[in-house]
Formats: sequence, C-alpha cells, structure tokens
Amino acid sequence: MKRMIAGILLIVMLFCSVGCNKEEKNALPLPQRDYYEVTANGRMYTTAGFPFRFEPTEENPGYLNYRSNLVGTVGENLEGTFPAGTTLHGLQGENNKAFLVAVLPETQYCYLVSSHEAFTVTVGKTVVEPIGFHNEFAYIYRYTKDQTGLVPVAITSSELTSLGTAYGAGELIRPEGDAVEFVMRSFNGDLGLFTLYENGAIVFEGCSQYAIDLGEEMSSILWGYLKG
Repeated sequence: MKRMIAGILLIVMLFCSVGCNKEEKNALPLPQRDYYEVTANGRMYTTAGFPFRFEPTEENPGYLNYRSNLVGTVGENLEGTFPAGTTLHGLQGENNKAFLVAVLPETQYCYLVSSHEAFTVTVGKTVVEPIGFHNEFAYIYRYTKDQTGLVPVAITSSELTSLGTAYGAGELIRPEGDAVEFVMRSFNGDLGLFTLYENGAIVFEGCSQYAIDLGEEMSSILWGYLKG
C-alpha cells in the first residue's frame, strides 16, 4: 500500500512538473531581432515588420536560395543603417515593391525589409497581400512570460481561416486600450510582427500607421488566446 501511495504521489509530482514547465519545454528560441532601414527604388524599406534575423546554413539556405536580382549595395548606391556592404535583392515570385531581402556581408545573415509606400491601404488585405501573407496565416505565436521564446498558440484551423477573412475585410480603425505583441507565420515560413489592441484593432508593425478592425467576435477569440 505504501508503495502504491508513493507511486501515485510520484505520478502527481511528475504531472505538476510537466505542467509548470510545459511552456518552457514547448517554446521556440526567439530569433535575433534588430531594426534596420534602407532606401531603394525611391522608397524606404525597414525591418520593422520582419525584425527577425535568419541565419542560413548549408542544410537550410532560406532566402539565399530564391533571391533574384541585385537591387544595390549599402555604401555604394544605397543608403541606410545596414552595415556597409549589405546587399539588397528582389525575391523570386514576390512583389518587390513591398519587400526585399537584405544580406549582410561576411555572415550572410538575412533580413526581410518591407515598404508600403507604393500601396493604398484601405482594408486589411491591402496590408498583408503585398507581403505574401494573402490573408492566410499558418501559425500564431505568443511570447513566453520571460520574453525569451515563442510559444505556438493552439488556435484551430477554422479560427485561423476566420482570422484571415476578418483581417482581409477589416476596415481602418484607431487603436485603443491595452495591447499585446505577437508573431504570425505565413505558409512560406516568413515571421511577421503584429500587435493586437483591446478594441480589436490589429497592426502589422511594418505598416504601423494603419490599424485594421478585426471585429468584436474575432478580436475576442484572438485576445483570449494571447492574453488568457
């Protein structure tokens, strides 16, 4: 009987331990986050909406595999806050008016840079379609409590579809109330930085001058996942 009681207590303790550390165990490392800007094609591009650094490897070269035309080089024909020698490239199959890839010299670290200066923003789809999200979000992540990692949000596929629909059709709104920052991942793997406000306004940080109204129902669902 004592062995049985001890065994039960051990199982309870293990479950408690798993529960306490579940977030940390499931957390993904937070990518290196930086802010840079560069002027090209008469427009200002920044890393504000895509601040996460991608470090290519032989196994996963990422953007290095599908960069296309060379736009220019910082310190030669381009100006900006990237290190001198950083090259800026168009991306195959993407809208290069909206975003480009910057490749740092020596390390070959990559950043996406985006600009909405060439677009008229009226509803949500005019924000996300140019940057390749197309109103479809593959995953949503929130930060760990210590802000050092990303945790996948357990949102359902139908809710993700509803989110894309609500965002795409949402009209402009003024952000109000408390806010929470989170990360959305597109189906092509890009990580975008967004902020949700208490009144249902959602902002893509690469186009922070515009906020989109998610509507009461969808914003309540998303707020519950991010702040619950």
